[in-house]
Amino acid sequence: MTRDEAPELVRLGLTGINKRSTAWVFVVLCGVIAIAACVYVYVTRDWLFGSAGVLVGVGSGAWYYTCIAWMDRHDAWD
Repeated sequence: MTRDEAPELVRLGLTGINKRSTAWVFVVLCGVIAIAACVYVYVTRDWLFGSAGVLVGVGSGAWYYTCIAWMDRHDAWD
C-alpha cells in the first residue's frame, strides 16, 4: 500500500513528514509540551491554560502515534 492510499486523517497528520524518525520526533515534542504544561500548572496554578496545553500535547502525540502505527502496519513509508 502506498502513502497516497492512506486514510485522509493519516495523510493530514503526516503532511510534510516523509520519514518515520521525523514523525517520532514530533511525538516526543508533544510529550515535552504536555510535561511543560503540567509544570506550568504546578507553578502558576493557572488550570485553564495548563489544561489546554496538556490536552494539545497528549492529543497531538496520540494522533501522530496512530498515524505512525497505520503507516507501519501497511508498510507505507517511503
